[in-house]
Amino acid sequence: MNEVTREPRANWWETLYDDAIADLFLTRQSEDALAREIRFLMRMLDLKPGDLLFDQCCGIGTQSLALAAEGLRVIGVDQCARYTERARAKAEELGLAARFEAADATRFRSPEPCHAGVNWGTSFGNGPNDETNLAMARRAFESLRPGAAYAVEFPNMAHLIAHFQPVMVRRRATTEGEWLVLRESTLNLACGSLDQVWTIVHPDGSRRTNPSSVRLYLPSQLAELLAAAGFGDVQLFGGTDGDPLDMGHARCICIARRPL
Repeated sequence: MNEVTREPRANWWETLYDDAIADLFLTRQSEDALAREIRFLMRMLDLKPGDLLFDQCCGIGTQSLALAAEGLRVIGVDQCARYTERARAKAEELGLAARFEAADATRFRSPEPCHAGVNWGTSFGNGPNDETNLAMARRAFESLRPGAAYAVEFPNMAHLIAHFQPVMVRRRATTEGEWLVLRESTLNLACGSLDQVWTIVHPDGSRRTNPSSVRLYLPSQLAELLAAAGFGDVQLFGGTDGDPLDMGHARCICIARRPL
């Protein structure tokens, strides 16, 4: 009899994220798509030049830097020190009002209250249990001013389960040669997680393999988790066009507000 695994993989992010993953997945291939994200966030989070934005799990700062270019002040946090170094260097190069800290997002709170917050690109829900993910939401809540909005972008798990793809292959040509990424996915229904194994093949033929795991939060469960952190007025969108979420959307954007 096969043993049922009830705990998803923990702390996998400590080894998965490096420059290769950043270049393959965190840089935007479409400037138009990034511009749509920025317009959506500026509008939905009621942002204006001079406001302070909290970017939780900021990665290499792709979105932070684009928002700072709109005149915002930004403070970003990410557990990967290499990513925050890259973001910091780019901000200095461009002369943008953005600062970046390497820290655990389940513990880090902004040193000053922010006008809005964002957690984008499935950076939420990576903790091994609800308590860890709730802690991240609470740090966002504590980082915001009363009345400020918080946007979480996450897979629409209803869509993902209905259209489940156990294997994904991505190739990307670079000046070094071709990179190949193989992602093998498993729905771990016993513990409620999407478990994945990533195999990254470098242009020279070398490879590495890393696991990852994200919780299978349905949109309603994600909204409940944000409510448990203290947020209210939760809205669900199916993308940066602002359409209401439905089964046809692969991604879910949840926007909630800290009460006045």
